[in-house]
Amino acid sequence: MNIKKEIIERNNKTYQVSIFYDKGGLSYFGGSSSKRGYYLSVVPCRVENGMVSITLFSGFKKLLVEVERQSKRKKEEALKAAVDFVDPLINQLP
Repeated sequence: MNIKKEIIERNNKTYQVSIFYDKGGLSYFGGSSSKRGYYLSVVPCRVENGMVSITLFSGFKKLLVEVERQSKRKKEEALKAAVDFVDPLINQLP
């Protein structure tokens, strides 16, 4: 479930930044499992004519807060923590 999604520009490049809740569990695509919690995702994108285009599997995601269940307090904690991780994730992208 998306909590916050925005388009930002850094170094003349455009990125889609999302904060979302994931129930965790086994991934059908990669066979790995993910933890339940709030995540930050940064994906390079292109905006043309009001449409956002992304390339699948081209970005990064980071677990911000691991939780056993959703809560307003943990969501707010994740929103505050995300500010510190956006630029480091962008710097990892080519």
